[in-house]
Amino acid sequence: MSTDLHTLSGAYALNALTADEAQEFGTHIEACPACRLEVAEFQQVVAKWGATEALQPPAHLKSRVLAAVDREPQLPPLLPSAQEQEVVSDSEGRRPKWFPRLVAAAAALAAIAVGSFAFDQLNEPDSELAAGVTRVFDAEDASVTTMPTEDGSEISVATSPSLNRMAVDTHELPSLSDQQVYQLWAIERGEATSRGVLSDPDEGAAMGLPDEDVTVAITIEPEGGSQRPTTEPIMSVEASEV
Repeated sequence: MSTDLHTLSGAYALNALTADEAQEFGTHIEACPACRLEVAEFQQVVAKWGATEALQPPAHLKSRVLAAVDREPQLPPLLPSAQEQEVVSDSEGRRPKWFPRLVAAAAALAAIAVGSFAFDQLNEPDSELAAGVTRVFDAEDASVTTMPTEDGSEISVATSPSLNRMAVDTHELPSLSDQQVYQLWAIERGEATSRGVLSDPDEGAAMGLPDEDVTVAITIEPEGGSQRPTTEPIMSVEASEV
């Protein structure tokens, strides 16, 4: 299986994996406290869903949800703190068995609800920035810094310890051709890890709060993104400097 195992926690919690994938991921989480924590969080959400009243969704809802999933990159989690690891508990037996593709869509939306490290794509009224991005910038303990990019525009970066999140406001970035995308990276000890492709720079992006020695950078990459940066960053900032 070529998929990054860290991205399967939502689907695993909702029983949306194949038997082989579930077995491989089950082995993986025995040694991965971050994924165990995410699975536990997802299952708590699922339990609440199961207690709600079932309603027949409108016919157009499925296509809208699946389209949103296609725009929502699934990203590996950051390692939780020791305190967070202590609250991990097993919640087996509470996973619904829904239509597989719809379950995958629900998992992506649940990831947004419980603070996964994927980009937040929900728009707020009267704001082009995604709701998750705005929450970080509006947090009472938010620290914000603005910096120029190589192309002459500006990017604002905010961190919120209480939310354990970082967000970037990229709405000033110029539009790219259909063959290019902006991609967000976390760089630690020279190793770059993708934090996702900015499908819509006007919405910005949010991610888990990185360690202070991590550099956050944005590059311009070929359509679909890259496994490693292929161009020089148009901006980079140390997490400790925000």
